[in-house]
Amino acid sequence: DLAKATKKLLKKRGQTVDDGEVEDLPDAGRGVGAAVEDEDLRKLLEREIKNLSRVMENPEKPLVIIIGGAKIDDKVGVIENFKNKADYFLMGSAYLRITNRQSPIMGLNNIIFPEDFVGEGDVALDIGPKTIETYSKIISRAKTVIWNGPMGMFENPAYLNGSKKIAEAIIASKAFSVVGGGDTDQFLNQVWLRDKFSFINSSYFCCCWSCIHSISAIRQ
Repeated sequence: DLAKATKKLLKKRGQTVDDGEVEDLPDAGRGVGAAVEDEDLRKLLEREIKNLSRVMENPEKPLVIIIGGAKIDDKVGVIENFKNKADYFLMGSAYLRITNRQSPIMGLNNIIFPEDFVGEGDVALDIGPKTIETYSKIISRAKTVIWNGPMGMFENPAYLNGSKKIAEAIIASKAFSVVGGGDTDQFLNQVWLRDKFSFINSSYFCCCWSCIHSISAIRQ
């Protein structure tokens, strides 16, 4: 994936980087253009940029962005980048824990939180049936879908249903679909649906945002 390719390219240039730092490299995209000597890596980066440019620069509307996963703070950047482009943000069960009304995502009128959940006591571990129905209806009208993070704790079969139903809704919509984030990729492999999506970016989604700004350098 792009993160591994970036690490390999940096290694060629005598630089090293930890796994957790790849996602935070502000100049990762700017530097790879001059460093790409391996044709396979060049093709990989071109494919990543082509698909991500399609959803980031001029996405076909309606654009629906599904935000899940447990690392809430990590997704704020994705929301900020798309807040003026997305028609809907559909949030996973973990986002019911947001209590800070000053959070930058709370003031957006295109953001939808779960109506109900499945879990243990007051702890939401998956979206509930009402939320699945609402989200599926919105997704059915989408022309472009970006999915970043499962809807719940899919590793436990008891909390896998929400993510699976959302995946099925995306597939049924026939929308151009981009999946970002390792957990989502892992989930789709687990339920044998990975090949049903338009593009899988298994490196962290925000890493590729910086690469979009380097498209001209990479294509030189």
